[in-house]
Amino acid sequence: FGKHMEKLPVSSNKSQIGHTLGASAAIEAALGIEAMRNGFILPTVNHIPDPELADVDVVPNQVRRQNYDIFLSNAFGFGGTNCCIVFKGV
Repeated sequence: FGKHMEKLPVSSNKSQIGHTLGASAAIEAALGIEAMRNGFILPTVNHIPDPELADVDVVPNQVRRQNYDIFLSNAFGFGGTNCCIVFKGV
């Protein structure tokens, strides 16, 4: 994402829902859509900042109120089964 990386909020919900195997991508999509519809970004719970990633806007430990109309969801499975999908509000 180059120079835009500092402006892109990043979060992970795995620390909140655990490892749900095959359901993880669907759960993340549902949570992301609901968060986008309601104007907030879910946090990365128990996030510990890493100085080497200082240019990444991680949303740490509490919900961030922010309106947006597009988000990217990544899902990485066992054996290299991976998926990325972009959701856009209407």
